[in-house]
Amino acid sequence: MNETMDKTVTRRDAQPTDSPQPPIKTPACSHCGDPCGKDSVRVEDKVFCCQGCRWVYQLLMDNDLSSYYAFSEEARITPRARPRIRYEFLDVPDLAQRWIRFSHDGHLRTVLRVPQIHCSACLWLLENLPKLDHGVLTARVNFLRKEATIDFDEQRTSLRRIAELLAGIGYEPDFSEPGDDVARKAAVSRKLYVKLGVAAFCFGNSMLIALPEYLSGGQLDTDFRRFFGWLSILLAVPVLYSLGDFFRGAWVSLRERSVTMDVPISIGVLSLAVRSLHDILTGSGPGYFDSLAGLAFFLLLGKVFQQKTFYALSFDRNYRSYFPIAVVRREGTAERIVPLENVVVGDVLRIRHGELIPADSELLSPEALVDYSFVTGESEPVRVLHGERLYAGGRQVGGLLEMRVVKTASSSYLTQLWNEGAFTSAPRSLIRSLSETTAKYFTGSILLIASAAAVYWQLSGGVSPVSVAVSVLIVACGCGLPLSLPFAYGTALRVLEKHRVFLKNDRVVELLAGVDTIVLDKTGTLTRTTGGRIVYEGDPLSPRKQQWVRSVARLSAHPLSRQVYEALPADDLWAVSSFEEIPGCGIQGVVDRHRIRLGSLAWLKGDREHPIADRDFDADRRTGTYVSVDGVVVGRFGIQALQRSGIERVARVLGGRYRFAVLSGDNEREQSLLNSVLPKNTEYYFNQLPMDKLTYIGTMQKAGRTVLMIGDGLNDAGALRQSDVGIAVTENTASFTPGSDAIMDADALPRLPEVLSLAKGARRTVIAAFALVGLYNLVAVGLAVQGQLSPLSAAIVMPLSSISVVAWTVGAVSVQARNLGLR
Repeated sequence: MNETMDKTVTRRDAQPTDSPQPPIKTPACSHCGDPCGKDSVRVEDKVFCCQGCRWVYQLLMDNDLSSYYAFSEEARITPRARPRIRYEFLDVPDLAQRWIRFSHDGHLRTVLRVPQIHCSACLWLLENLPKLDHGVLTARVNFLRKEATIDFDEQRTSLRRIAELLAGIGYEPDFSEPGDDVARKAAVSRKLYVKLGVAAFCFGNSMLIALPEYLSGGQLDTDFRRFFGWLSILLAVPVLYSLGDFFRGAWVSLRERSVTMDVPISIGVLSLAVRSLHDILTGSGPGYFDSLAGLAFFLLLGKVFQQKTFYALSFDRNYRSYFPIAVVRREGTAERIVPLENVVVGDVLRIRHGELIPADSELLSPEALVDYSFVTGESEPVRVLHGERLYAGGRQVGGLLEMRVVKTASSSYLTQLWNEGAFTSAPRSLIRSLSETTAKYFTGSILLIASAAAVYWQLSGGVSPVSVAVSVLIVACGCGLPLSLPFAYGTALRVLEKHRVFLKNDRVVELLAGVDTIVLDKTGTLTRTTGGRIVYEGDPLSPRKQQWVRSVARLSAHPLSRQVYEALPADDLWAVSSFEEIPGCGIQGVVDRHRIRLGSLAWLKGDREHPIADRDFDADRRTGTYVSVDGVVVGRFGIQALQRSGIERVARVLGGRYRFAVLSGDNEREQSLLNSVLPKNTEYYFNQLPMDKLTYIGTMQKAGRTVLMIGDGLNDAGALRQSDVGIAVTENTASFTPGSDAIMDADALPRLPEVLSLAKGARRTVIAAFALVGLYNLVAVGLAVQGQLSPLSAAIVMPLSSISVVAWTVGAVSVQARNLGLR
């Protein structure tokens, strides 16, 4: 391809010298749009500013990606290609591993920071990487974090080739900070600060130049007025440069057939500049360039404020959110439960069935079976052998495994998986739809009002129609509408995180506010997973059989299994093979060639039943689990679970406002106890399999109910995902479902009334913010239409709308949280 192209390349500077040539307009590069200099190259009817752009253009043409050039030039401002960059260090496995998030059977995943991402064309091009490199399987872009998540087949490509390809098309990856959890970019770009400084300099000097005109009462000498006028024009040039982002945004939005707030601002600025230029050149007035400079300064100041506040909200959610996960760390022969944030490289962790692998690790057990559907979406478990790598986000589906941590536990990475995994987008709400619809038509309405006001004052006289129109365009501000939602709900998110209630995103706050039905699981939710009284009844278990049962129970994270494990004598444990856990039924495994099963009697009905009657346990009103050894049901562990403290208060506060239901996989023996705790209108459903719970919630939703499901995340995964809001309760465990919308520490469950009240309060705050924005625009636009606001005054007042909305939403939600005791 390159040889063919080289034959047609001609140098633009190879022009005849025997006669003078007229000046030739510098053409724009056919790829990036930059002006072509002396090193430009021409291929047939295309001209490129450098060999890199020529190479990228041909690459896109050869891979059926010519539609990239269908984007407007402004919408695809392309970084300059750098095809000669090499990344030899990525050929070293130990170095490349620092940027690999997942690897199995030749399928690798990397997350690369790409600072050059800036527009929709970037997203389109990067997500079409599989067409440029057929070894790339998928490519997804996180626009806000400027990251590209790339899955690739190492048999067909490599991390180095992908990096070189990205650099070649103008998106050079940043390999400076792998796997960090700190901010990697400033809140406000240096370029914006430079423009703010330019506008401030011009504003100050323009005001000084305008002072003689003001002090003379408009009777300044003609020569002085002309001199100061030309100085004002000179200072206006950098002012217009400083507002370039507004002009560019307006032009792009118009080319894409949409109207943003940049459009009326740009029209207002240009109108003011043209009017001022006319007045100065014709000598009819001093112009308004001092007001224009002030307008630019305050517009940029408002933009800096907006970026800083959005950055603060984004930084908090992207980098400091964490899961309330506790993991089991081996310390010699003992075990200790430690928080995720205390896990360091070199720690040996023990992961039970159903628990999440919290950090990249080396497997110490002979083998493991890991479900990576949380990471890749593939549901088939992966077999990992001793010494191989385990990746964060996988779920252990075999027995107990031991692993040594090789990379610091990254809670932000788990947060990213949680957000991108099994979660489906929340239903659209009336408030959010109203906000988006209003914002869509706001700009058009303001343009119409400004035009009508200008026509009126042009006909009636008395006030400058240009000044009125510019004031209307500048002072009107719809920014409060999109700002109110993220700041009100974002503040609620941060408050709840302090109390170990972690919501997936701000939409969950709004959904919580609309809940009218609360569905509860019993075991592990209404009852504690530790500290209950356990009584075994049936055939006596010899010390060896107790060891067998304890060894099998140890591998499960289910609350009943954990209680059986802790109740039996802490003797030597046996190796367990063929371990399996069936949700809603029980667990089983082979120990010393003996098959041990623990679970419900209905599940064990295939075994030869021992003559132990269910009536033996009626008097105790206990939940329990039956035990089978080699196909014979030998007894039952009756468990008198302890009720979770604070449940009575939850029922008392919420009982009159919400419909309650209990879905339990246990029998109805403890209903009398629950009756004394939960509201009288509570519905009870026992012996429920996971599918039964899911079906019940679906039925409630069809009846028009908005359902909040609270469960332990083990047997409730389907129900949590089906519900409008699913909260997984965790207690010293790393087992939760990624399909949940929230994770709540078990000790925080008594604060459920406050959580729901805060969500409702945040929604009321948003509605009040809408009213505040409407009132501001009604008053401000009204004054501007009447000619009582100058453009400079409008520029000062306009940012106050955003500031007031942010102050109101953050302040109001914070006060509500304080009144609820959530400090």
